[in-house]
Amino acid sequence: MLCGITSKDSCAFGSFKKHATDTGFPRRPNDGGKNRILGIVLLSIFFVAPFSIRPAAAEEPLPPEKDETLEEVRQKIAEKGYRWKAGPTSRSDWSWERLQRTLTLNPPDDMDQYPRIDPSISMKNADDLPIRFDWRDHEGTTPAKNQGDCGSCWAFASIGALEGCARIHDGLIYDLSEQQMLSCNDSGYGCDGGWMNSCYRLFMDPGAMTEEDIPYVATELAACFQNHFEPQAKISNWFYLSQSTRAMKAAIYEYGPIVVAMMVHSDFRYYQGDCYEHASVGDVNHAVIIVGWDDYVCGDHGAWICKNSWSEGWGENGFFYIGYHSADIGERAAAIVHIPLPRVHILHVPVDSRPESGFDFEISADIMSKVSTVCPDSVFMSYRINGGGFETFLLAGTETPGVYSGAIPAQPLLTTIDYYLSATDHDGNHVCSPLLAPDEYYSFDVVKWRDNFEDDSDAWVVGGSEDDATKGIWERVEPIGTAFQPGEDHTHSGTQCWITGQHIPGEDDAFNDVDFGQTTLTSPMYNLRGSKTARAKYFRWFTNHLGANPYEDYWVVQARNNGGAWVDIENINISTAEWVLVDSDLIEKFGHALGDVQFRFIASDRGPGSAVEAAIDDFAIFADPDTTTTWALNGQDYRMSLASPNPLHVQTIFKLQIERPIAGSIQVYGVDGRLIRNLFQGEFSPGSLEIPWDGRDENGNRVRPGVYLYRVDIGEDRNQGRIVVIR
Repeated sequence: MLCGITSKDSCAFGSFKKHATDTGFPRRPNDGGKNRILGIVLLSIFFVAPFSIRPAAAEEPLPPEKDETLEEVRQKIAEKGYRWKAGPTSRSDWSWERLQRTLTLNPPDDMDQYPRIDPSISMKNADDLPIRFDWRDHEGTTPAKNQGDCGSCWAFASIGALEGCARIHDGLIYDLSEQQMLSCNDSGYGCDGGWMNSCYRLFMDPGAMTEEDIPYVATELAACFQNHFEPQAKISNWFYLSQSTRAMKAAIYEYGPIVVAMMVHSDFRYYQGDCYEHASVGDVNHAVIIVGWDDYVCGDHGAWICKNSWSEGWGENGFFYIGYHSADIGERAAAIVHIPLPRVHILHVPVDSRPESGFDFEISADIMSKVSTVCPDSVFMSYRINGGGFETFLLAGTETPGVYSGAIPAQPLLTTIDYYLSATDHDGNHVCSPLLAPDEYYSFDVVKWRDNFEDDSDAWVVGGSEDDATKGIWERVEPIGTAFQPGEDHTHSGTQCWITGQHIPGEDDAFNDVDFGQTTLTSPMYNLRGSKTARAKYFRWFTNHLGANPYEDYWVVQARNNGGAWVDIENINISTAEWVLVDSDLIEKFGHALGDVQFRFIASDRGPGSAVEAAIDDFAIFADPDTTTTWALNGQDYRMSLASPNPLHVQTIFKLQIERPIAGSIQVYGVDGRLIRNLFQGEFSPGSLEIPWDGRDENGNRVRPGVYLYRVDIGEDRNQGRIVVIR
């Protein structure tokens, strides 16, 4: 087969992390999963009436349910002739009151507006469904988990269904994050209740992250970190099912495990095995997953095979059988349409904004196909400059198998570059990175100065005249995540950022937040003289919405020009608990008479009982200053450009225009007065001169990031200044 791009503009779901080996699995007899995504379009034609949920006010209130003991439950089973076994479980030592606090389903008000779909109507072999079917027999489930004392069954059931569908389609076992559902849902759901719709929306956009990336901490107060990671599973759609045994069987067989609601009663704590039975009384209060059915059990009345979220120490390793019409099982049943894992994977670390250097921008990616091999002549990079049209180039293979590389040509200052990658394998499977390219793409700027805070530097100063905070003082670290502060920096290829107080593992999340005052972080000064464009860009994190008095404390960012009054860039009490890009036009703030511009970042907590955390990363100046100045020498003019760029990332250059031969020198010193580098000593010849400094000392060693002093002597004139070295 000839290699080549088959569908450059249509990219599949990509950039996955693999969490299990490819195992293969037996399909059910007709392998109806091949057309699931198309099937949902056809199914939408065949729907029945919307939900009709009984208003609670129309019913007589039920008396409180008794807190039954194990012996009382066993006696009831014997008296009623039930077919299930009761005994000690992971929930049997819980009181009924404690268990009830976790049974907190909260159906949305618009439930009756959703249609119910019966997939059996369009299913050719619906009458031939097996008497017994269990996704556990076909590698379509994952182990039962434990929601603990948090009322998060809605999150565990939704995640469990997605894990099962992902294993069916991809042959991979994912441990997906229930905490993402708690922290990132758009409905305010948490441990005191929720509903599955909010999870389905997250499954569609941005997709489900892994437990490793966002671990379960059983509280909705933990910060949402989903923007930091690649999704591992996504869905294209979801729909409610007609509440008939036939419709639910068809959905399980065709799409995978489904999510349902049920009514949990006091005796359910003691379930150890066999067919659970209970009358359908009361309102649903718990969400579980149906993974199959068996028409032969429960005295040939049949039962659903389900997975719970009370650990493997409950039931049959966390699973249970329940009669078809017991305990309202099957209420609000819903199926999800999983997007199968792409056969081609692109692993790429995006390029971060960087100062102008004259060097090309290297792009590399690790690309592999799960089912075939990647076509070497189908690996492309498409990029554009300043919002123009995309140009596409072939990436070349390297000595490392599967790694492809290329370069975007060097671009001048004030350039914005957007790009994406694409690849195809020999079987025609195609993928892009990012997933939805070209509608989504990676982007970076060519800036005058940029600091990603990866290296130690004394250019940024902690402390201000009005600082009085006792905790949460600014420090540059690799952050340890809490409910209030980020778990990683923003830089794609970095680890360090500035945060207000590093967390200490084992302590309370608010142990080192800002308390009893303010803390200030101040930047070096940036020479922006002559700039026609001048923007400050940075990513910030701010949290003030947690604690007893949320939204009372402020985040303030200010700038000043030539030592003048501080002017607000931000002055907010809006909490985001995620990395947010801030882009400020400095000419709008100060006009075109820019000089030495400086910035400061202030986090404060002066109110009672709140938790305040802030962070800063990837600070950049997007500007085009003219640093040329003119000096007079014995009646003759000569011109000199101050060290530029400054801060120094790769090198800085001293530019001179000399009218006649004259003695001079250019030297770099440490702040302690120690000579670092003698760049020039002798006689300047007439003409244009460029004398670079590459940030190395006299022995050729790279100096540490920080502040250095330069001295330029020309004849009897002396000019001194400072250079900030960043890496």
